[in-house]
Amino acid sequence: MRTNAHTVYQAIADSDFDVIVLVQTWLISCFYDAEYFDTSHLQVFRKDGDSVNTQRSRVVGVIIAVRRNFYCK
Repeated sequence: MRTNAHTVYQAIADSDFDVIVLVQTWLISCFYDAEYFDTSHLQVFRKDGDSVNTQRSRVVGVIIAVRRNFYCK
């Protein structure tokens, strides 16, 4: 996902899913939700990998994106 932000953004924008789950994202906190999702339509929940505590340069992460017309917290 790190190098394909535009491709991921466009594929998600063209879809009609209410909930999107992505695993093994390999993202860290310096990557912004808006690079991958239209955040005006999707609420994004992320758990990025922890490269500091694991001392690894690439770490696994997960994203759940939910359409804003659904209540979630």
